[in-house]
Amino acid sequence: MITTTQYRDKGMGEKYGPDEYKRSVEDALEMLVKYELGWGADVTDFCMDPPRIETRTRVMGCIDTTIFTGSVDEMKPLLSILPIWAQAKSTVAMEAIAEKVIEVTNGNALLITHGVADLLYGKMIVKRMMLIALGIVNDDTLKQFELLTEKDFKSALSFLVEGLSSDEILSLLK
Repeated sequence: MITTTQYRDKGMGEKYGPDEYKRSVEDALEMLVKYELGWGADVTDFCMDPPRIETRTRVMGCIDTTIFTGSVDEMKPLLSILPIWAQAKSTVAMEAIAEKVIEVTNGNALLITHGVADLLYGKMIVKRMMLIALGIVNDDTLKQFELLTEKDFKSALSFLVEGLSSDEILSLLK
């Protein structure tokens, strides 16, 4: 079991936590990818011995910190995605994120500044992580996949798993 410890800082001295939970490796991995990195978290600290990952997410004015700890064997799947996350984060297409932010918010500055950009940024990183894990590393190809609708993106992932090339998939979905 992996232990997750969560803290929330709402600002102005209002703090919550620590809340500690025991999770299966699968649940902890899903939490890390979907609910931490997928919401735009940064990995603020990690250690291989003893295994530990700390994430920090800023959402709607709050700062959430989550710490994942467990045995070396349990933490291996979580630690193994960090290099993929780092690669995805370093190559995210910022213009694609900007287009999505404008589309989702209709250019409303208040909505943009109150978390929508962070959420979309996290979502783009997770999309890129999935693609890199499936062998797509060309930056132009990554950008084309990232601009697909959610439905088409899910189909594209299925096609990649079935062995279709990225060119075949993109021509099918255009």
